[in-house]
Formats: sequence, structure tokens, C-alpha cells
Amino acid sequence: MNNTDKSAITTRTAGDAQRHDCYISCDTDANSRVSSVCREIRAMGGNFRHDSGKLSGDEWARQTTDTINACHAYVLFVTKGLLARENRFIRNEFFFAKKSGVSMYAVMLDKISPEDIDVSLKKWFSEIGDLCKVIVPPADSSPEAIARLMNDVIGFAPRTSEAGQKPDHTPESEKESATSRPKSKKADSKTSKESSKQAASDQKKGKTAIIIGAVAAAVAVLAILGFFVLPDLFIRNKTENFTYDILGKGVVITSLTDDELTSVRIPEKIEGKQVIKIGEAAFSGCANLKKVRIPDSVKEIDSSAFLFCEKLTDVRIPGSAAKIGESAFSDCTSLSSVTLPEGVMHIGPSAFQGCTALRTVRISDSVKTIEESAFMNCTSLKKVTLPDSVTALQGSAFEGCTALSEVRLSENIPEICFSTFEGCTELKEIVVTKSVREIGDYAFSGCTSLKKAVIPASVDNIVESAFSDCPDLTIYGKAGSCAEEYAQGHDIPFVAQ
Repeated sequence: MNNTDKSAITTRTAGDAQRHDCYISCDTDANSRVSSVCREIRAMGGNFRHDSGKLSGDEWARQTTDTINACHAYVLFVTKGLLARENRFIRNEFFFAKKSGVSMYAVMLDKISPEDIDVSLKKWFSEIGDLCKVIVPPADSSPEAIARLMNDVIGFAPRTSEAGQKPDHTPESEKESATSRPKSKKADSKTSKESSKQAASDQKKGKTAIIIGAVAAAVAVLAILGFFVLPDLFIRNKTENFTYDILGKGVVITSLTDDELTSVRIPEKIEGKQVIKIGEAAFSGCANLKKVRIPDSVKEIDSSAFLFCEKLTDVRIPGSAAKIGESAFSDCTSLSSVTLPEGVMHIGPSAFQGCTALRTVRISDSVKTIEESAFMNCTSLKKVTLPDSVTALQGSAFEGCTALSEVRLSENIPEICFSTFEGCTELKEIVVTKSVREIGDYAFSGCTSLKKAVIPASVDNIVESAFSDCPDLTIYGKAGSCAEEYAQGHDIPFVAQ
């Protein structure tokens, strides 16, 4: 739950020493209804957690992950409002829960029809159905009835446990079925490895040890070559690693079939047709993925394609990919370097937002548009050079880039929009180009190290808050210009050039 009045949704103090029953997640439109249900859950003796709404960025992600890990279950309240528009906070909470391995439940507060779902959220809605146990209260159920139904499925009533042990919140039906479930791949893998080690130990006693040693040496040499000499050698590109849709003469990659893969090469062709697009949320939440190779046939990387791939360190974006969609690489917190080659024209909203390890970005001369929040909260980014091909730099594009100390602006942007560089606390100097006519709300607000702003006479409007909280700023510009007028009106030193 995010950005809502959560006064009715609290955890029991007595339960803080124990594991909480569930983490509650819902969109703002459902706050009142969910609060009523939570009051009933608490009356039954259940306890729960939710987003505190007090943090953002990395701190929010860490706190939310820790909170979900401390719960027995994750509960998503599904409403029409949730599916009518993108809510990155709720989507990320869902991915955190998926990664944590807690039991996941979806409570359908509304009856959902296909037309209620935004086209960009259809895949996510399908994933909710696949990963969550769905709870459907009867129409017009009271909050008490919904809470009791949830208790029947999840089990909220406090349970006693042996000293020093966490209470067991698992419903009896799940306990019974757990005994008959096949072992997970990881369990099988562990057993297999232990058996292999034992077999290897026995073989060392015989003459076969020489053969095994030779094979091991060969494998080691091959691995060294693969890692240092041929870095793409072991990247998997089997068609069966992907799900996909065939649209006309092209193929759209829709998901990765094995979440355990650490590196993949997307094939250029599948079933004789070119792969032209990485689909919406195709690799989102693939927490083990480190390396990706995208073929030159791909023309678009769709929204949320690699959202929250937290281990992704190496991705090659082809020049054929003219558009990088909204949140395509958002929250890829291990990605340290990005090259946007010749051919890429549009960087979508929040495309690289929250990539906190991103230190360098190379933007080619083909890029025309950098949309809202594209690099917001990239807290390791130190230098930005915008080629003159860029004609649109939208709001909050580099907001919160706290390490950013050097910026070169395009000669063809008409304005510096709202909050473009807000909170860039290491930025010491900015030279505004002659194409700029307006400097918008909070454009450089909170740039506490900013000492020099060179503003040309072409700028005829500087909004009141543009340079708020820049205590050591001196403005340089033409005498009698808008820049001088702004400086005088805000007690900022002015130097005529």
C-alpha cells in the first residue's frame, strides 16, 4: 500500500516479536475498503504489515523487501483501480514477494472484466492468477465476511509455539499437500550434487581419477576462456528458454521460461521469423539474470521489459532498438554502464530510474527524446553529455542523481523542465544553452553545491522555484536580461558578461 492514509492499518505491538501473518498491498482507490477489512483481521487476532509510505528509492526497496520477508504471506487486494493504470510501487511489492518465496494471495474486491484492464497490465494480471492463490469474496460481502474468508484460507488466528520457535502459520490444507509435493529443482539439484560428490570421491580411489582430473582441467580451461577471452561463449540462446508471440512477420519475446538462468542470448529468428520486440515485462523480476544479448533485429524494448532485474550487470542494447519503453530497465540496481548506440531515438519515462549502480551513460547522436524521470535516482551517475540531437528533455529526467557533477546540455532543447536536475547535490556548474527559452519549476532546486549558472539572454522565463535551495549560487548572464532580473528578485549574486 503506498501514498495512502494508513491510520486504520497497523500491526499489533505484541506481534512484533513474532512473524507477521501477512503483508498487505493495495492501490490507493481501495484504501477505505482495505482498512475496514484490516480492522476485522486485527479483531480476530491477526497481525499484518504494509508500506509505511515514509521512504523512497533504495531505502524503500530495502525496507519493503525486509518487511515482506518477515511475513508468512503476501496479500494483494485487486480492484478495478489497480488494473486501470500503472502503479510501480504496487508492481514492485509484487515482485519483492515473488522473489521472497512467501505464500502469495490475491483478494478480488471487484469483479474484473477484460475491458477493465489496461493493455500494459494484462500480462501482470495473468501473472497474479498464476502465482497467487485467488480469494473471491461473494458480491457485496461485508468487511467482516471478507476477513473471515481470508482467515479460512490463510489462517490469521495466533498460534502457540515451542519456546524460541516462530509460530506456524501454514494452513493445514497446505501442510498436507506439502508432504506429497515433489522436491523443488533446487532440492533435487542439491541432492544430485551431494551424490555426485560422493561418486567422485569413490572414483578417486581408482585409476579413473586421472581421467576425471583431465576432464576437470579441460573444463576449467574452457571456463577461463569463456570468462576472459570469449565472454559470450556460455550465454544460452535456446528457443525453449523463451515464450513468445508471433505477430505477422515478426516475433515478440514475452517471458523467460527458466528464472534460474543467469545469462541469455535472445535469438535473432524463431520459427523463421525475426524477433522484433522484447515484450512488456518480458524479463521483469528475473532476479538471477546477469547478462543479456539482444539481437540487431529487435526494434523496440517495451515497457518494464527488465524491471527489477537486480543482478543485471551486462546488457547490450542494439542500434536497431529505436525505442526503449517506460521503466524498461528501472530498478536494475547492479547495472553500472549503459551505451545507447546509434539508432536509438527515444528513451521512455523512468527507463533507467533507480539504477543506483549506474556510473556511466553514453548517449548517441541519434537520441531525440529523453522522457520524464528517465534517469531519476541514478545515484552513482557522475557525468551526462546530451548530444545536440536531443530536442526534448522532460521533467525529472535526472532528479535525485546525487553524484552528478558534470552536465553538458543539448544545443537544441527549448526548455529545462520541472525538476530536471532537482536534488543533484554534487552539481557545481551549469551552462544553459542558447536554445533554452524557459527554466521550469524546481529545475535545479536542492542543488546545494551549485555555485555557477550561466544563463543566456535567450531565456525569457525563469520560474520562481527554479533555483530554490541553492545557497552558494552566482548567476552569470547579460545585463538587463531575465537572468539578472531573477537574480535580483531572489537575492542571488549576479555577474554581467
